[in-house]
Amino acid sequence: MGDRKRRRWPFDDDDDFFSYFDEIFDDMRKRMEKVLSGSLKDFDTTKPFVWGYSFRMGPDGKPEFRQFGDTEGLRPMTGESRREPLTDVIEKKDSISITVELPGVEKEDIELKTTSSRVVIEVDHPERRYHRDIDLPAPVNPDSVKATFKNGVLDVILDKVKGDTGKRVSID
Repeated sequence: MGDRKRRRWPFDDDDDFFSYFDEIFDDMRKRMEKVLSGSLKDFDTTKPFVWGYSFRMGPDGKPEFRQFGDTEGLRPMTGESRREPLTDVIEKKDSISITVELPGVEKEDIELKTTSSRVVIEVDHPERRYHRDIDLPAPVNPDSVKATFKNGVLDVILDKVKGDTGKRVSID
């Protein structure tokens, strides 16, 4: 243990330490401003926008990343903007559950369409517009849909199609 050298603190005092980080953060802020000012100059930034990723572990144990928010991007000054709401799709043994966050809208503003392989959610509210097209992980009975909306959260439950939905094909 006697051969080990003790590391020296690279700064003479605490002021040098904090001023070093101030310089780094100031440089980072300037670079971000430069990038953002160039990329947003043609867009209407007076209106709020939301964009991000959600993460969860899929039923197969693999991670799933999903985009949400204003996935059509900031649109140039047209006022046209549809958000893709944060959505969670959970496949169970006999059903598929979908939870969609739709803050700021009323139940009457929501249009919900289902097929055996897809769910489409549209909201055309004067203040907020949402759109989400969901490919389902398994075939469902579209007539089995049960939907509830409470406190800005839409819950949809669809029964999976029971039995074998495919047929074996012989190849010539």
